[in-house]
Amino acid sequence: MYYILVWQLNFKTINGENNLLLLVEYKFIFMKKIIKISIFFILLTEMLFSSQLSVPINDPIYLFLDRMATVGIIRNLYNDELPLNRDEVAEALIKILENSDKLSIVDKNILGEYFADYRYELGSEKKWEVENNYNTYFRFSKFKNIKKDFKDIFTYNDDSEDLHLFSYEKDDELLWLDFDFTGRIETQNNSTRKIGAMGFMISSQIGENFSLYVDAYQYGQTMQNEFDYFSPEMNKPFRSTEGNMYYTDKSDAYIQYTSKLGSFKLGKEPIRWGNSENSMILSKSDSNASFTFLKWERKFYKSKFTFLHASILPKDSYIDSMSERKAYNKKYLVGHRWYFMPFEKFHFGFTEMVIYGERNPDLAYLIPASFLWCSQHDLMDRDNMMMAVEFEYFPVNKMKIYGSWFFDEMSYSKLFKKWWANKFGYQLGIHLTPKLSKRATDFTFEFTAVRPWTYTHKHSINSYTHAGENLGFKYGPNSQLWKIENRWWLTKRQILSFEYELLRNGIKSIDDTTSYDIGNDVNQNYENRNPDYDFATDALMGEIINIHSLSMNWYYQFSNDLFFTTNYKIRKIQDEIDHFVSIELRFKF
Repeated sequence: MYYILVWQLNFKTINGENNLLLLVEYKFIFMKKIIKISIFFILLTEMLFSSQLSVPINDPIYLFLDRMATVGIIRNLYNDELPLNRDEVAEALIKILENSDKLSIVDKNILGEYFADYRYELGSEKKWEVENNYNTYFRFSKFKNIKKDFKDIFTYNDDSEDLHLFSYEKDDELLWLDFDFTGRIETQNNSTRKIGAMGFMISSQIGENFSLYVDAYQYGQTMQNEFDYFSPEMNKPFRSTEGNMYYTDKSDAYIQYTSKLGSFKLGKEPIRWGNSENSMILSKSDSNASFTFLKWERKFYKSKFTFLHASILPKDSYIDSMSERKAYNKKYLVGHRWYFMPFEKFHFGFTEMVIYGERNPDLAYLIPASFLWCSQHDLMDRDNMMMAVEFEYFPVNKMKIYGSWFFDEMSYSKLFKKWWANKFGYQLGIHLTPKLSKRATDFTFEFTAVRPWTYTHKHSINSYTHAGENLGFKYGPNSQLWKIENRWWLTKRQILSFEYELLRNGIKSIDDTTSYDIGNDVNQNYENRNPDYDFATDALMGEIINIHSLSMNWYYQFSNDLFFTTNYKIRKIQDEIDHFVSIELRFKF
């Protein structure tokens, strides 16, 4: 067993003298087999073109960046607030390149792929063809290119950037058009359903400061049959039924202006605040409808401030007396978030939020620099105020300890007592990135607990919800979650992950014949509680249900346009066992 390492270096300047393309070609002779790995590195003194386009919060690159932070390569990335923009990701990739000697072979290959994907920001040469010197390329538009364009759909080319249906790039302007098709089959025990999605995306950068984006998707799903949950695509406020099908749709969009004063965005897209995928603070993913917001963010030295004012929906409608039509009261979410990185190994953040409604946007809540705690009191304590603190600590390379504390309401004098209004949640986790082989891996161990009645309010307009869906921890109040996850990046095109969860939920017992709630639903009114438990509210109330689940997920990039994902999960609720299988094919071009 032996290997020979051969370096082939090709240097060339691109787009000026400040950028250098370095092609490193590895040739391994291992067990008499030759393995060839090509990696493109771009060494930059500065980024050539800027792009403030958002990177979707479900993009796999966030898993890679989070792992690189734990490894110890990038520690100044604000990835506890998603989405990031393409400029921020490109800057992180440059930092990783500078420390590439710490990477495994697989990670070096992954880095090469991401450098190709962020070619525009990094100033590399275009990989796609330019037609008629107009800096454009339109796939399938020329008969002579049809064979090649169709071949590209089913071919994987190393170090190839994302191919778009239409591309226009000239100097500091770009326009990309993409189409997206997804088909998935899901089973629960002996029942099967089919889910389909199709949509388009338009991305544009206009000069150095202005960007815009829009997408539109149509979703369809066959009837539920024996399924006990909706598919993520159907978990929207609006659904229609036709024949044996459910239908829904969604469109996200934003316009953004960035300058020395910060980034100003008017948009509608999924966002997440918090240092965990199971964030208790603000966890809005593609599985729920996104909401429209106005956002301003600015970095100051070793910190970042974000102001958010969003328009959200209440759960219930009413009939307007004048028009006799269904109507919804006005409802808003305001958020201020400060995140600090005073030391390389220790970061912390503070978040304050207010839910208010049944009136026009309040000027007091439109001042980014105000302290919401005081503003809410100045407005006569009519609204729902919440706060959160969080931290990340890197004691050694390849280990991250993180945690957060979300408090909706509490009393310092009763903090360690069983008072019902100690409405808070806490989370603690460890992220490890050991080097176990030439492949890359990580482990996550996490515990989350959210007390009964957290997120609820006596006025439904002030509940921490959008269209009745919880904005915080996905399992809601009166719950605890133990989670263990292990991911393996087998190659730059394959991710294999294993996950175990133990979810403990408190629900109202069937033997409880009272009309009282027990604080396990964010839409419940906390005044409808049993006063006998006002000073006897445990961390979990009611009948405790234990839900064990073990899952395996395999992601494989079949070609530059085709993506395959399959998942198997076994779930045990008390003595009942269910099996779930999902097979998905996505075609994006």
